[in-house]
Amino acid sequence: MVLLVQDSVLLVQQVQDSAPLAQLVHMVLLVLDSVPLVQQVQDSAPLAQLVHMVLLVQDSVLVHMVQLELVQGSVLVHMVQLALILLVQGSVLVHMVQLALVLLVQGSVLVHMVQLALVLLVQGSVLVHMVQLALVLLV
Repeated sequence: MVLLVQDSVLLVQQVQDSAPLAQLVHMVLLVLDSVPLVQQVQDSAPLAQLVHMVLLVQDSVLVHMVQLELVQGSVLVHMVQLALILLVQGSVLVHMVQLALVLLVQGSVLVHMVQLALVLLVQGSVLVHMVQLALVLLV
C-alpha cells in the first residue's frame, strides 16, 4: 500500500498477510525535499523504537494505534500517531492518519505538522483525499 500526496508525503505500509492478524511490518516516511529526514521503521532499526501498538479486531474491523519516537544525532524527535481502520467485508478502506514532526537540528527549529485523511472506496472506484499541510521553518 502506497500513499502519495502532492509529492510531499510518501507513506509506505507493508502488511504481512500470512499472520492471523494483519501486522504493521514496515513504514517509510518522506516529508518534502527540504526536510533532511528519511527514516525506516523496521524490527532491526536501531534508531527507531516502537513505543505503543494496539491491535483490536472485532467484526472484521482492524484498528492500529502506533506511536513512534526516533532519536538520531544530537536532537531528533519524530512523533507519529497513526490510526488505521480496515473494513474488509464491505470492501471499504478508511485511513485516518495524523502526523506530527518536530525536528531540532543544530539550534534550528523545524516544525512540520501534517494531517491526512484518506477514504478509499474500492467497489465504487471512488478515491477521496483530504489533506492539510502546515510547514514552519525557522533557520
